[in-house]
Amino acid sequence: AGTRHPSAATGPAAAPFWQADRNSALVNVNGLTLPQQQIVALPFDQGQRVFVHGPAGSGKTTALQQRLVSLLAAGVPSYSLLALLPESSAALKYQETMATVGLGPYSDLHLTTLPKLARELVTLFWPLLARPAGFAAPHRPPTFLSYDLAQVQMKRVIAPLLKEGYFEGLWMRPQQILSQLLDNLNRAALNGLTLDQMEDRLVRTWSGEPDHVRYFHQAARAARCFRQSCLDANLLDLSLVIDLFQRHLLDHPLFAGYFPERYRHLLVDNLEEMPPAGLAFLRMLLPGRDSAVLAYDDGGGYKRYLAADPERAREISALCDETVAMPDSLTTSPPLEALGRLVHQRLTRRADLSSAEADMAVIHVIKPRYRREMIQETVALIAETLILGSSASQIAIITPYLDGALRYRLTQALAAAGVPYRLLQRRGSPRDEPLVRAWLTLAALAHPHWGIAPSEYDVAEGLALAVHLLDRPRAALAARLLYDPSGPGLRPIDVLREEEAARLGPGAAERIGELQNWLERWPGTEPLDRFLGYLFGDLLSSPHFQPAPDVRAAAVCDWLVKTAEQFRRAAPGMGLAEVTQQGPVFIESVREGMVTGIPLPDLVGDTGSEDGIIIATLYAYLLTGPAVEYQIWLEAGATGWWEIPRQPLSNAFVLTPRWNVERPWTEVDSFSIRNRLLARLVSGLCARCSKGVVLSSSDLDRRGERQDGPLWRALAPLLSLWKPTA
Repeated sequence: AGTRHPSAATGPAAAPFWQADRNSALVNVNGLTLPQQQIVALPFDQGQRVFVHGPAGSGKTTALQQRLVSLLAAGVPSYSLLALLPESSAALKYQETMATVGLGPYSDLHLTTLPKLARELVTLFWPLLARPAGFAAPHRPPTFLSYDLAQVQMKRVIAPLLKEGYFEGLWMRPQQILSQLLDNLNRAALNGLTLDQMEDRLVRTWSGEPDHVRYFHQAARAARCFRQSCLDANLLDLSLVIDLFQRHLLDHPLFAGYFPERYRHLLVDNLEEMPPAGLAFLRMLLPGRDSAVLAYDDGGGYKRYLAADPERAREISALCDETVAMPDSLTTSPPLEALGRLVHQRLTRRADLSSAEADMAVIHVIKPRYRREMIQETVALIAETLILGSSASQIAIITPYLDGALRYRLTQALAAAGVPYRLLQRRGSPRDEPLVRAWLTLAALAHPHWGIAPSEYDVAEGLALAVHLLDRPRAALAARLLYDPSGPGLRPIDVLREEEAARLGPGAAERIGELQNWLERWPGTEPLDRFLGYLFGDLLSSPHFQPAPDVRAAAVCDWLVKTAEQFRRAAPGMGLAEVTQQGPVFIESVREGMVTGIPLPDLVGDTGSEDGIIIATLYAYLLTGPAVEYQIWLEAGATGWWEIPRQPLSNAFVLTPRWNVERPWTEVDSFSIRNRLLARLVSGLCARCSKGVVLSSSDLDRRGERQDGPLWRALAPLLSLWKPTA
């Protein structure tokens, strides 16, 4: 930890800077700023198209929410309203706003995202699209593949290619190969590229070892094989949905007559996160609307890895009749703005700004030697003061990554200190969740004919989480005594000697015996989702297995049952018609690291409060997190803030129409884009913080290597004002 040097004092200490509300003069008695009032009061029927822009926290989303309320209050039918949002979770805030004003039912109101809208419209117009798009069975309905299911299908498609030697020599896990192949498909579709153009761009812009080009050709062939498998089986992943939407639907005469009449009023939030495919759709849709309001975050564009094109999105303003600027942030303060500018200028190598004002934004520095000490000191700071009296919900811990070890240590430390928390992650791996591993282990034991033999460690973990009487050491003992991997299965409890049963603790042997009998009696012909539902509902949630209701376990079980059911319904189209095929494939996909686009319901910590401290990865916070009073930048010395994902088979930046295909992608480009992205990310964080930032890092990372990343170096003028405490 550290304290500020006395010489760093910049003014009288009587009143902290955040006690003065510099924006109070902007707000009227109704709580809306003048630009917000202007947006709400726009005419409903004059075809006016308005482009609204400003920094994060300037009130653009609030203006759109109130605009929506005013439209409904004026009698505009919800059926004719379309609100395009950057994330599905953003719809909740709109619904909450409308629920407070008592406008009655609005079930026809369409609050959606571009991918969801495209899917709905492709479903609606499927009979018109399927045959010209080349589907083998156009008279049959399609099966939609979530990101989870697309990974399973891709794995099945490329298995023969891997046997041929594809991607040999790349130091990549199979799951990374699957993810990058799907990234290529999705980026190509969202950027309006064909698969041939995708391959051409990757090859022509490569400036590394010439031999590496063969991997791009292999990746392109894998993408074509995947696409053909979807056409053959009526499968629709995200890339094919977007491709159908922009290449076959937008120009269809029937669609041209339907859609403009269906939606007369348009609201678009976070236009800067829209990919080229969505921008092309908006260009077609804007003319002829009764009203349209488009909101643009001047510092946004965080979804570049998913083809966001903020520069091209800004050009949409030329199609609007009026531009409304909202330059004043309602969620930050001058010191935080100065901190963002300082980091931006140092990363982009412009003239350094004075840190006289920015240093007031850094209220504490934590810099011990080891990671565990960093976590301990950070949690101690929170627990002792809750940062100058703020509520827990006004604190966000932000980290560039949340690996299993960091997540475990941090959440355990917060729980031990009695500090509530909730997690924000955009994507996650189900195998990182112990309850998921435990229940899938029990599923394998209940279906020995699947041929999946869990490890003894997995069985011990499953027993510990299933039987509340077992702690980890006793569960490990039970697994060692009772697990038969040749089955695989649990031996009957009566094989234990009396002293062995006693070592498991009072009542534990009986509960294990009940679990073993239940698993043995389960009919192996039932689908996995039904097994999971009965396992938890009939057995594991009963009072003698779980005396107190476990809300979190119920939520995770519900997520797992729904995911397994979704897989079962899609499985026949993927060539997995038999139940005996589906269970093993699902379990193996999870065990191998399948990434889910629908995060597990681990949003509430063990303390059970949704009003807890936010723990978020960097991008998850910027895209879905609320503005807070205090932020803790955890692992601030790590290079993870600056790094972009290593993708030997893809490149998000050259797969955009804006990149000149004649220009090779070099290390200079990579270095430049990393600095510019980090500068934008830090500015976004500062725009969502009003009182101050805590910088928390350790000298050594988890591998024992010294941490001195670009963000830490950019903060050097401020760090020099701090000295270690005794």
